Amino acid sequence: MGSDDGDGKDAPQRACDGCRRMKIRCIGKEKPPCKRCANMKLECRFEMGGVPRMGPEEFDSFSRATKSRLESLEGQVGGINGKLDDISAFLRNMQRTPITASPLTAYTHISDHPVGRPESWPTLDERAPSPAKSASDDEDPMDLATAEPFRDLTRREEAERLRADGYDAGGRWDGNTRKRRRVEDAVPAVRAHGGVWYSADPVTLGWCAEAEGRELFQAFFDYAYPFLPVLDPKEDTWADVRARSPFLTTVLLYVSSRARDGCARASDLTRKCREQAENMAKATVFSPIATLETVQSLTILSLYTAHGWRASCHALSLAVDMRLFLCLAHLRDQGGDTERQRALIAGARVWLALVKQSYEMSYNHALPLQFPVGETMKHARAYVAHPMMNIWDARTVVALELLVVREPLFHPGSGGPSGPELDEMLREANAKVAEVYEHWLEYYHRAGLPSDHYLLRELRSQRAYCVMYANAPAWQGIKTPEDVALLPRERQGWLTAAVRAGAYLIANIGAGEQAKDSEYANHSFHAGIIATARYLIRMVEVFPACDVYQVSLDLDKLLIKLPQYPSHPFTGILRRAVERARASGVLPTTNISADAAAAVPPPAESSPLLEQWVTGFSTLPWTDQPTVQENSVVWPEDLSILANWFAGMDGTPAPEGDLGNWLPGT
Repeated sequence: MGSDDGDGKDAPQRACDGCRRMKIRCIGKEKPPCKRCANMKLECRFEMGGVPRMGPEEFDSFSRATKSRLESLEGQVGGINGKLDDISAFLRNMQRTPITASPLTAYTHISDHPVGRPESWPTLDERAPSPAKSASDDEDPMDLATAEPFRDLTRREEAERLRADGYDAGGRWDGNTRKRRRVEDAVPAVRAHGGVWYSADPVTLGWCAEAEGRELFQAFFDYAYPFLPVLDPKEDTWADVRARSPFLTTVLLYVSSRARDGCARASDLTRKCREQAENMAKATVFSPIATLETVQSLTILSLYTAHGWRASCHALSLAVDMRLFLCLAHLRDQGGDTERQRALIAGARVWLALVKQSYEMSYNHALPLQFPVGETMKHARAYVAHPMMNIWDARTVVALELLVVREPLFHPGSGGPSGPELDEMLREANAKVAEVYEHWLEYYHRAGLPSDHYLLRELRSQRAYCVMYANAPAWQGIKTPEDVALLPRERQGWLTAAVRAGAYLIANIGAGEQAKDSEYANHSFHAGIIATARYLIRMVEVFPACDVYQVSLDLDKLLIKLPQYPSHPFTGILRRAVERARASGVLPTTNISADAAAAVPPPAESSPLLEQWVTGFSTLPWTDQPTVQENSVVWPEDLSILANWFAGMDGTPAPEGDLGNWLPGT
């Protein structure tokens, strides 16, 4: 118990030691033990001394020292801010030029810098005025009114949104910033770590080993890359892409893993990569993220998804916002082998790929063109001739030129030309196709490519697709073989060219010599295979003078190959189309028809998609506009008769007078 010796007389004036430590009221301290100590059977002591109190002189000394330290700290922070202001002002004065007077120039290739913004265009850090400054503090509104009136206001909004989303003003992820909560479900590993999916790829997340990631990465460049070259194999290595962009890494691994799965059930890696990539893409819809890797990732991802039109539109809008459409023009105006040129090449490569994809999507879905080529085609061939250009870029330019040939004949949502006007347009289109083909054939020969090179085989396939669909309007009013016989000789030639082109393409894919390439082809390519096959069946129905057995054999070969491709549920669509054609007497049965039927078994239950697509032969399948991303398979030697068809695919009539004499198999 408490003692009455020493300072015991002071003990009742303060709480006991136990109550002081617990910081509670000491009840009954006047007559120890207190209530708490008595209830808990503790010894009630009063040995702790009183709280030391600071005298006036000591308090003044402490206050002066604290004030001195605060003043010193404020001076240091003020000096840092002053230096930062000087640096910002220097950079702003060095880079700022009138937007209408200076061309947009280089585009950096590093993802943590706002890629895609030219050097003469201020970065988001520079573009965003401080909250205390007005938008008019940066540029004269009178000047802005003649150029880009909303520029300063847009910059402010973009910078604020980036910071709110957890990025710095330049579009870099800031892990210390609290990111807003998202309502959509994400991959569990992604969701658990908040913003990690902005900065982690499948290898980092532990979804696959690094060796497997490298293998899938290399498989993409070996097989999928040629279909739409938006990267540079020399510059975009495994280590470089992983360091620059987890988004791009995830998309590339998804494409290869998807192709590896084929028509089988998607693997866990494929599913996780797809969900991861889609979540990353969602983050770019409302946040003004502007990096070249973002556009590259969206471009590739849109090719391998079922709703690629939407993602493609978004990628194109980002590219327009980044002014990538100016790369080609300024690449022409610049000289020298510099990093500036390399950056412009990267921007031009992405822009051409996006425009090509935009045309294909518009043709595929009969929708208006998003961004007509305009000035782009004036500089496209000069771009291919640039010394820093990748030879694979030529395929994009070839495809784009052939797509542009079809543009005058493309009238979505309205009736196109007819009569003499249509004949003149078809005549001009076939002449342009021949000119484009001859130009690039000579170009590849000058480049020293062997005759069996992928790009030369692709050139023939690209021409076949263009001939087939450019001449599709010539079928106007054709319903029976008798209608074909009544057509003028010239239009019969165009129809024959379309039939030859379709048979050539189906034989190429069905022969299987480029099976690996076709496995890694994109979604539109696989849909285009089915559309082309249905188109060919319909053409054979009204144009029976061709070798229908050979066409039927090629279709069976294609059905055998389709299970190797991730083209579900399109395989069932073609199987049912072939069955109906044979039931109607349009196509004969071949010696491999049983194998083809076994390769693509009928679905266990009715598919709404199949019912929607397969409606018999009263439809006009040539209105299905497939992609130009065709395969590159060479003609097998045992199809030499069909190979001869291709010689007349430019629509030039044969010298014989009878239509049947210049069709094979008659």
